Amino acid sequence: MIVIEAILGDIARQLGLDALDVRMRNLYGVEDRNVTHYQMKVEDNILEPLLSKLELTAQYRRRREAISAWNATSPVIKRGIAITPVKFGISFTATFFNQAGALVHVYTDGSVQVNHGGTEMGQGLNTKVAQIVADELGVPFERVLATASDTSKVPNASATAASSGTRPQRPRRPVCRTPDTRAPGEVRGRPRGLCPRGRGDSPGPGHLAQGNAKL
Repeated sequence: MIVIEAILGDIARQLGLDALDVRMRNLYGVEDRNVTHYQMKVEDNILEPLLSKLELTAQYRRRREAISAWNATSPVIKRGIAITPVKFGISFTATFFNQAGALVHVYTDGSVQVNHGGTEMGQGLNTKVAQIVADELGVPFERVLATASDTSKVPNASATAASSGTRPQRPRRPVCRTPDTRAPGEVRGRPRGLCPRGRGDSPGPGHLAQGNAKL
């Protein structure tokens, strides 16, 4: 990341161009030039309008001219200004690390408890996971409790690293163990929030309504 940005700066100086102009010319396109070297298509690309608006609202050109004038009169101390978009890959290149597990309990009072394999270190992972569970099961966020990570509940978790956390920790595991390994979104639909009785596919009579389990 640092190396390629230094290269773009060198190109700009060599050609006598503003480094921002060089970067703008090398952004991913919308209809073409929109595939990364990972062969992933860049979708919802708003970089060009975003940077153009940032250039205007930050008064980049005016401030750059003022800095250039100041530098011309200052032989020792120099100032600078730059707008630098960054592309930084997330997750692990060893793809088997990009996985996670979660243990989700749904109680008869409609409350939900979730334990995941991520590490909460102030980045809000527990809150995000609780929001995902609430959305998947269709219950209020206040009824979901994310408990402290515990290897006795979710063992062999991948590291909370590589600029990833919430996505691999998405608790897509079954709410209760059934042979068809149903995910929470599917549990909600047959019926909402409760697993079928026994080992068959016939749903039980319960459902989740306004955050309460009805039996």
